[in-house]
Amino acid sequence: MASLLELLVGPMAAIECQRSLGRGWVLLVRALATLPPAMVLLAVLWFWWFSQQMMPDYSPGPSLAGGVAVVEAMLVTAALLVGQALLAGTLAGDKARSTLGLLLTTRVSPREIVVGRLAGRLCVVGVLLAAGLPALVWLAALYGLGLGSHLTLVALPAAVSFGGGGLALAVSAVARRARDALLMVYLFEIVLLLAPVLSGSFSAGLREWIDPLNPYHAIGPLSELDEIGPAMATIGLWLILGVAGCAWAAWRLRPAYLSDADGRRRWRLFRPARLPALRDRPMLWKELYVEQGEGFGRFVKWVGILAVVVYAGGAIVLAGLLVRDWWLQGETSRWAAAPLQEWLGVSWLMAWIFEWAVGLRAAAAITAERQRGTWDLLLTTPLEGRDMVLAKIYGSIHALRGFFAAVVIAWLAGLVCGALPPLDFAELLVQTLVIGAFMGTVGMAFSLNCKSAASAMTLTIVAWLGAGCAFAALAGILMLMVMLAWFVASFLMGNLMPGPGTGLGPWSGVLYYVLRMSLYSLATLLIGAYILRRVDTLIGRSPVAVAPSVRRKEYLHAERAPVHETVP
Repeated sequence: MASLLELLVGPMAAIECQRSLGRGWVLLVRALATLPPAMVLLAVLWFWWFSQQMMPDYSPGPSLAGGVAVVEAMLVTAALLVGQALLAGTLAGDKARSTLGLLLTTRVSPREIVVGRLAGRLCVVGVLLAAGLPALVWLAALYGLGLGSHLTLVALPAAVSFGGGGLALAVSAVARRARDALLMVYLFEIVLLLAPVLSGSFSAGLREWIDPLNPYHAIGPLSELDEIGPAMATIGLWLILGVAGCAWAAWRLRPAYLSDADGRRRWRLFRPARLPALRDRPMLWKELYVEQGEGFGRFVKWVGILAVVVYAGGAIVLAGLLVRDWWLQGETSRWAAAPLQEWLGVSWLMAWIFEWAVGLRAAAAITAERQRGTWDLLLTTPLEGRDMVLAKIYGSIHALRGFFAAVVIAWLAGLVCGALPPLDFAELLVQTLVIGAFMGTVGMAFSLNCKSAASAMTLTIVAWLGAGCAFAALAGILMLMVMLAWFVASFLMGNLMPGPGTGLGPWSGVLYYVLRMSLYSLATLLIGAYILRRVDTLIGRSPVAVAPSVRRKEYLHAERAPVHETVP
């Protein structure tokens, strides 16, 4: 049996699985991953018990179906994000560490390398997905779903994880940097998520093939109606994507490595601009003018520019048609109102892209310096560690200023035309700024503590998922406490049942959002304060390595001064 498995998947699969599962943080993450599904299960059971106490004829079917859908969506989201974060930096990271060339000189074929890496990383994803299976099976059994639906609920996240892993390996085999590969995979997955939205004008036969590309498309029929047909179509398509991605990675691994190792100068559309003069902030100057050209790869930049142009350009064109009709009092382009609302309905995906890009760039800021061997040289300079870290964080945010400006312009166009309500506009803007700052700080924290960019990026994405679940739950608990205090105050004032205008009303959603953003802000401040307080220890330099009398300006003046002035 062992020889048969070795013949099918190669000799590296067992070694990669043992190495991946032998890490201590896997057990810790698995223990933490059990909390969100368990909280959903407890919330559904408590709501069932409370509703039966109030209404004896209460039917728990809708609550159980909603619980199954929520837990399944959690598992699918983890499969879409965590597996790609683990796999996107494997082959690209080996290129940066110059270990892929040594691996290709062995008797292991590229197919065995790809399959081994896929099996090793998917073992970790399988451990994380297994943490949510007990809650999922409990809810599905209580709802009365059949055995086929149970198996489909388990197979759907597994197929999405395999398909996303194959795509991540395909991009990682040809990418030069791990963050380029990961961001490209996320952009491609967002296109798949938007496929049902963009396929509205296609024929019904073509939509039958496009809609299953979105893995969330099959969760509703599977959890509510016990229909496994849409889910099976999604599973089949994602399995095909995984096989195709692995085949492409195995085919292009050796040629792509030889092309990168050749070091040939590639063609550029624009010549780099002349750099400004170095002033009294050398680390900030390096981040703004040197690292900007080496942040993301050119292919990733052009894909990002294309995505922003399509999103912002489409919103501006539709908004322009509406404004023209309002100005001319015509009826020719009123059809643009509904497409504009549908177009801006996916704005939360653009906010997610910005948050991921800030976090991934910050996560690879210092680890990339270590891999290039330049971080030790920076530590020998009299620059303060606080200035180094702050410059890295500011550079991660500064690199995406154009993307943020274009997205905000699209949101403003929708706000002016009435397609985006003012409350939704404020939520999107605040969420992008607050969670973007949180991701930049968390990414920098992992970049300081991790040895490789792949590990730092994986932990950053896991922190994004964990913070989203934890802060949503904490905000809900705080919201319940506020509502309880409100009702107690109403009872003490002699008004047990407040009228329509005396309760929290529509402000409850605003209060919940404010509480959630406040938790993100508090976490950002705490993590940032910890980094700045222990910055010298985290960067690997003693706090007394730089004398207090040495300042940046004195150091620069000493370098520019003549020799007879600097030598006593």
